[in-house]
Amino acid sequence: MSNEISYADCIASLVPGASWTISANDYLSLEWLNNDFTIPSESEILIKKNQLESELPLQRLREQRGYLLIESDVYVLSDFPHSSESKRQEWLTYRQQLRDITTQTPSLDDEGNVINITWPSIPG
Repeated sequence: MSNEISYADCIASLVPGASWTISANDYLSLEWLNNDFTIPSESEILIKKNQLESELPLQRLREQRGYLLIESDVYVLSDFPHSSESKRQEWLTYRQQLRDITTQTPSLDDEGNVINITWPSIPG
């Protein structure tokens, strides 16, 4: 997973629905294909690039958290056969800790993996 936000990502975010092509990750290779939308300036693209890059760690954290919540859905169904009420409560607490994890400040390593997060322990 890369940390790189491309010009194409930025253009798609700035002008959704516009028709264009880009052959390299630079402004000079951008070809605008319709007049229904205004072509963004390179400055606008660079501003959007910085914005998207700053949002990327939290976005990736939310993706990982979402996966863990989906994996644990079964344990909070009303008819799941927990061995005890305290075991059921452990799963409820775990899921709440996952929902609260976005209060931490994530970073990304060079491969785009979320780091600097203390994940809750999965109930045993």
